Amino acid sequence: MKKSLSTILLSAAIIFPTVITQANVPEKDITEVTSPKEIKPYTYCFIILPEIANACNPFDATSRILTQPATIERFLKKDNLKPPFTPDQITVNTIKHDSREIIVWTFPMPSETTLPLYVAFVPEKDHYRYFTLEYSFDKNFELGNYWVLGEQIDRAHSNYGQYPTPKDWKEFAEIIIKRFL
Repeated sequence: MKKSLSTILLSAAIIFPTVITQANVPEKDITEVTSPKEIKPYTYCFIILPEIANACNPFDATSRILTQPATIERFLKKDNLKPPFTPDQITVNTIKHDSREIIVWTFPMPSETTLPLYVAFVPEKDHYRYFTLEYSFDKNFELGNYWVLGEQIDRAHSNYGQYPTPKDWKEFAEIIIKRFL
């Protein structure tokens, strides 16, 4: 069943509640303004963004949100959630392939394994596929293969193997185009 974008964002608010009620907590403590709940980078990149991608239709207005990290940030902030990246830390580019417009986000260089440097939103019939290039451990350190190509489908993650560091977002997009399109 396809979820609406508002359902996805509401789900994020439920997954990351900011106020936990307990029987012995006075009511005034529950109603006080709380600071935003910080979303962990992994949760943002591997739960929230894939869910949004799956809810967006490439052929209607919902797809515009994928080119506007600031809009996603505003939606999350309304639910008292703080994304791990500010919009100015994310670069958004697009590349055409056949009749598809692939959207690529570039994040700051990851400091932890499994976090992505790039994500790509690739249009399908009624949703976007969500690909990542993730920082990884490497058994062959001297070869310079520090990255794993992955895809998030619902809550399942597929690993497509190691790749050398792409020189830029276009090279990352070309890897996806050559392998999957």
